[in-house]
Amino acid sequence: MQPCTEKKRLSKFWDECTSFLFVAPYLVFFIAFALVPLVLCLVLAFCQWDGANPIEWIGLQNFRLLFGALGTGQIASEFWQSVLHTLLFVAVQTPLLIVVPFLVALLIHKCVRAGKFFIYVLMMTTLSSFNVFGQPEILTAGGPDSSTTVAMMQIYNTAFGGSKFGRACAMSLLLALIMVAFTVTSYRLQTKGEKTA
Repeated sequence: MQPCTEKKRLSKFWDECTSFLFVAPYLVFFIAFALVPLVLCLVLAFCQWDGANPIEWIGLQNFRLLFGALGTGQIASEFWQSVLHTLLFVAVQTPLLIVVPFLVALLIHKCVRAGKFFIYVLMMTTLSSFNVFGQPEILTAGGPDSSTTVAMMQIYNTAFGGSKFGRACAMSLLLALIMVAFTVTSYRLQTKGEKTA
């Protein structure tokens, strides 16, 4: 009787291993391409690093620069101006990206599901609009006089043009917080609309 229970335990063990093997590729990619970069970004936001010299812990100095509490305020001005340009881009692009899909959704579904589809498309296109980089970079390279520099371009230029990786990480975190606030607001508006409907 002991060999039977041993076979059952071994079978259960292999079943658990098999389940883990199906999840393992996702875990490896998640850890390598999401979790590790996020943790590094969080740490580097509080550091000064140019990619060549040792990393130096500077505490809140990067954030103080971005809020204008340190230095001349030019860095803060440039960053928040690029955030404003991003918000303007979102305000113009999002309605354009929603009108056509919404009309198609109305033609296809003509039911309540189209409304939910519209909300979903609204949230997804808004978030993707925050990550705009290519269009202004290709068309104007941020000019004239940085009037079309968006937040992602400012972050890129700070990191790779100015070798200020810590400051770029701090900018990325602030932009992520803005995106989270926008998403939470959109979600609350959506759920409020569903409750009143």
